[in-house]
Amino acid sequence: MTLAGNNTLAVRMNITQLKFPIQLLQARQISSSYRRLLLVGLLFITAFGVRLYHSNEPPLGFHATRQYRSLIIARGYYFDSSTAIPESKKQVARINKERQGILEPPLMETLVAIGYRLIGGENFWIPRLLSSLFWITGGGFLYLIARKIAGENAALFSMAFYLFLPFAVSASRSFQPDPLMVLLLLASVYSILRVYENRSAFWLIACYVLSGSAIFVKPVSLFAIYTVFGLLAIYKFGVKKSVTNLGLALFIPMTLLPGLIFYLYGILAAGVLQNQVQASFLPQLLITPFFWRGWLNNIREVIGFPALIGSLIGVLLLQNGLTKLPLVGLWSGYALFCLVFNYHIATHDYYHLQLIPIVALSLGPVVALIFERLQEVNQEWHWRMAIGCVLSLALVLSLTVARANLTNPGFENKVRSAQEIGELVQHNTNTVYLSGDYGLSLQYHGELSGEPWPLTSDLEWERLAGVPMPDAETRFRQMFAEDLPQYFIVQDLGELEQQEDLKELLAQDYAVLAEDDNYIVYELR
Repeated sequence: MTLAGNNTLAVRMNITQLKFPIQLLQARQISSSYRRLLLVGLLFITAFGVRLYHSNEPPLGFHATRQYRSLIIARGYYFDSSTAIPESKKQVARINKERQGILEPPLMETLVAIGYRLIGGENFWIPRLLSSLFWITGGGFLYLIARKIAGENAALFSMAFYLFLPFAVSASRSFQPDPLMVLLLLASVYSILRVYENRSAFWLIACYVLSGSAIFVKPVSLFAIYTVFGLLAIYKFGVKKSVTNLGLALFIPMTLLPGLIFYLYGILAAGVLQNQVQASFLPQLLITPFFWRGWLNNIREVIGFPALIGSLIGVLLLQNGLTKLPLVGLWSGYALFCLVFNYHIATHDYYHLQLIPIVALSLGPVVALIFERLQEVNQEWHWRMAIGCVLSLALVLSLTVARANLTNPGFENKVRSAQEIGELVQHNTNTVYLSGDYGLSLQYHGELSGEPWPLTSDLEWERLAGVPMPDAETRFRQMFAEDLPQYFIVQDLGELEQQEDLKELLAQDYAVLAEDDNYIVYELR
């Protein structure tokens, strides 16, 4: 063999020897990708299974007022389309639906009514299933966002935090538009990131559609969406080009228009939405301890202070640019939203629901940094197993806390009481009730209708807003000057004790029709 032939053979052998470690490395990467995909799928399946626990329980454990409002609207749609429902029941359902007024587009209620028709009856698991699917799907978009911002390890933790935070488990089963809004918000943020990565017409159109849909479902999402879009536009193109570029300049009007039409109609045509808007912002609250203390208390209830502090550190860890700016935009939008809707921010914990994905994304970099340091210090398999056990224990503890919030033996007793009251008043449609959920669960289970009497929290809002506060007798005569209700139903005995003037009025002027440990029914005529 010639010298040239020997050299050629040696080169071929060297190339062959090099291929093996490269192939081994590729195989390991593929294996790692499969393991990660398997873990992501396992997290999704577990999260979905947890949310199906006691899925047909009455929704009395998490903001019953909002959930029963949606249940009443869905029942109205379902009864109207059914020929098997007696006309008397349809009439009560129709009156109750109309009394709910307009707050958001009834998308969820329409879907649930369709579900009722498909299975042939009302079931609580249908709205819970829909809300859970929306929230979990949002976790997929959150994973994609986190992977772009901070990498794979951060994305896994962010998704797990988002899916298994105890408050998130309870809230994501709730029959209200918020889980759908969070899904669309996360999808919108992901599409915005893709717009500034690719500058493609497809992602710009997707960004318009998803952002407009999120704002249409619930306008409070616009604060986060617009701040993220605006900050990235200024970073990539500068202020002048962001304003003059047609595709960018049209973003706000195109995404705002559908929601603006609907909500302007709601404000002008329906008193409920107008009252809600007026109640949401009280400028004088911004300089009161009531607002700031309430804001912090709700943050503690939703995510906890350690997660808040860790998430703020996580934002600082990220490099400037397309990785940090989305989180800066989300935090800025959330802060602006809280200042505008200051009363509800101080009093309603579910108004902070969009904080959960923001904190989840912000905590990712912190956890990723910890993982990297642990891998540098401890390479042995038993240390990695120990880390996995710690994370698994955290997940189990979170699920235990969440499970305790999903059921309560007292729920069935309240349902039975509402049904008894409905029978006592013969499903009357002209009543007034004092109830912690404004009588909405009473309307639903008792199949009656009427007007709610203000709670002490409503009286406190009147005081904060500087609204004149009449005594119980004056308020009663003002509310029912044209038509006196037939029954006054007290379903919250603790509320009655706090409103002494109302208790005295009812005891002196009206007879008790029925009374037990759970309720009192006064006959007013």
